[in-house]
Amino acid sequence: MTAVASSVVLEVLGPRAQEVDKPIIDYVINVLADEDFDFGDDGHGAYDAVGELLVDSGCVSDHSEGRLVCSKLSEKFGKHGLVKPKQAVEALSYSCSDV
Repeated sequence: MTAVASSVVLEVLGPRAQEVDKPIIDYVINVLADEDFDFGDDGHGAYDAVGELLVDSGCVSDHSEGRLVCSKLSEKFGKHGLVKPKQAVEALSYSCSDV
């Protein structure tokens, strides 16, 4: 799974990934590749987890681009089946007689 995650991250970040220290890129890949990682809606979970690091390291130029990149990462991870589907929460309803 990490190999696919690595290729997705490097594809989305493009040439800038080559200019960033390898441990930073490896960290981003490992966070996103974790089987329990929640990308959130439109990549918000990814941005919360690695967005600041992407900006500070120079992978992206600003927070706006960081959100866009995290959204693309979420989309591409989903296409590779690496995003866990959201489990539907079943609403429980009780009547007064059930209590």
